[in-house]
Amino acid sequence: NPLNVVNSSLDYLEYQHKDLVDDKYLNRARSGIFRLRTILTSLTEAANLKEALHNEQSDEEHFNLVELVTGCVDGYQLSNPSRAFVNHFPTSPLFIYGTPDRIAQLLDKLIDNAVQFGREQSTIIVRINELPNSIQLSIINDGTNLPTELSERVFDPMVSSSTDARHSHLGLGLYIAREIAEFHGATVIAKNRADANGVEVTVSFKKNS
Repeated sequence: NPLNVVNSSLDYLEYQHKDLVDDKYLNRARSGIFRLRTILTSLTEAANLKEALHNEQSDEEHFNLVELVTGCVDGYQLSNPSRAFVNHFPTSPLFIYGTPDRIAQLLDKLIDNAVQFGREQSTIIVRINELPNSIQLSIINDGTNLPTELSERVFDPMVSSSTDARHSHLGLGLYIAREIAEFHGATVIAKNRADANGVEVTVSFKKNS
């Protein structure tokens, strides 16, 4: 792996020259390696997704969406202490048909998007609604609005409203979420909150007959 070669070379350089331990250029190089590794991981994940989903069709099952999401959100709270996660879930179980691990992956992407584009110390609402013909999973953050020109393209690959150089944000997270949703016969949309204080992303699953 070329990245490992570069990283090990930096380690050796630092070992040979102790004065470089806090060198800003060395630290900048390490930061660049980290971002490149993140980019390559995201590209590989997206490239292999469709084939992986096709191969996992035999793993589909009926499962309780409320139970799955509850467990996931507990983990998100632990890993994102600067956010407050608020659940709005029905008290009774709601079953959908699909692959639980992939729905968890979909939720991971939506939460990651809500965290990255949300304000620090803000609230992220995770809501499950039962409608006559569908079950809706919504992620609502408190942050900047979705630009009008991206409202129809936000789930396309390589599309992102991020201009923050601190993040290697390729716009692949929502694309992966859409692919997983469509594999499960679901639809996903993103819209600005009615109070213009953030974005709401909703996945609509068909109810089991």
